[in-house]
Amino acid sequence: MNSKYIIIMEDIKLRLEDGSLIAGSKLPSVRQLSEYFSCSKNTVIKAYAELEKEHLIYSVPKSGYYVVNEYQKAKEENEVIDFLSAGPDKNVMPYVEFQHCMNQAIDQYKEELFTYSDQQGLYSLRVQLVKYLENLQVFTKPE
Repeated sequence: MNSKYIIIMEDIKLRLEDGSLIAGSKLPSVRQLSEYFSCSKNTVIKAYAELEKEHLIYSVPKSGYYVVNEYQKAKEENEVIDFLSAGPDKNVMPYVEFQHCMNQAIDQYKEELFTYSDQQGLYSLRVQLVKYLENLQVFTKPE
């Protein structure tokens, strides 16, 4: 049987698919979902964390969880589109989602962000270069 947090995740995904939850909408509070599913708040928090990893939702501290906007829709059909500008329309830029991704990257790579790297370069890149060079019949080691 599925764990309770997976059931919560599947329920939210179904609600996204059927349109009852739309981009930008606020999700139920952790407390509300824990009461609805008769589970602990930690179970709901785990479900929300997994949905965040899948980039389906994002959290706003002291506000709650929200559905990720894929693209904001034009407010009116006859809205003027400026083709003279070379930059993207500021109204359709996913700033909150971009901030969410940046925060995820900072959380994941915080140990390496402000440290000096190996003088030879990033080890994982050197490993990939060795594999690439092998295809060209050049044999070497990452060192």
